[in-house]
This record gives sequence, structure tokens and C-alpha cells, in this order.
Amino acid sequence: MNNPKQLKARFPYQFAGKNIGLSISRGWFLLFEKLCEDIDHLLGDDKHDFHWTQLKEKFGAARFYFALDGKSEMFIDFISPHGVKTVRPTTAKHETEANLRQQIQALINKATSSTNRLCIVCGEPGAVDQFENYLLVLCKPHADLRRLDQLPPAWFEEDEQ
Repeated sequence: MNNPKQLKARFPYQFAGKNIGLSISRGWFLLFEKLCEDIDHLLGDDKHDFHWTQLKEKFGAARFYFALDGKSEMFIDFISPHGVKTVRPTTAKHETEANLRQQIQALINKATSSTNRLCIVCGEPGAVDQFENYLLVLCKPHADLRRLDQLPPAWFEEDEQ
């Protein structure tokens, strides 16, 4: 699979619901594709009205937000000199739903954590790069290009979405 358009064709239900923006970078695409596969496997035949509500980059890492059974997750990010701390209050009413949400969230947490170490442009190992007060995870060559204002596009083109 090469782009979001192909991924959406493979898992249409994951992209069918209401959203406020679904953007995934080139460098994190394979990781996100694996996340979609893992969630599809976890949900099995009953997809629980699962869909992505927002995919974006924030504070240098990916953020993956979803809805399940018609209810969106809520996230609160706190930034400090020690890094970003994310709090996720539970909205589940039943133990079964809470367990499923926790399993999905565990998969998302693992993927999100990985984006802290993968270049947003190419997916090679990278580190948080702060330049002009904006954080991105970049490999050394892309960090150098960023300072020269020559960073290649990290996001897919419109026709690939």
C-alpha cells in the first residue's frame, strides 16, 4: 500500500464517519497502516461503528483520535519542559466497551510513541527537532534540509488522499 487513498479503500469503515481532518505523513504511513490493520483485527466482524475522527501531528508526534459506538474520545495534552503528557478520560458506559476502548487505545499509544522516533518525512530513525519554535521529528539529513528551507513535503498530495 502506497498512500491514504489505497488504505481508505481497504478499510472504508475506518474513514467513513464524521471527522475534522485526516492527515497522515509520508514518514509515518507504514506505521499507521499497521495500526489500521491491528484495529481491524481487534474489532473482528463487529466494527462497533469505529472510525477515525482526526489524524494529525502535534508537538512533533502523531495524534490519532477515534470514535467508537458513536462516541468520540477526549484527549488533553499538557506540555512541560519534561515533554508532553496526554490525559484520556474514559467515556465508556459498560465494561465491555471500556475494555475494547482500552485495547484500541493501547494500540494507538504504541503507534504514537513510535512516531516520537521516526522522521515525519521518510520514516527513518529520527529525533525531535525544534526550529523556529516548531517541533518535528526528523532524521539528521531532513533536519539539515529544514534549516536550509529545503525540507521535502511530509504530507501526501491531495490526489493521494
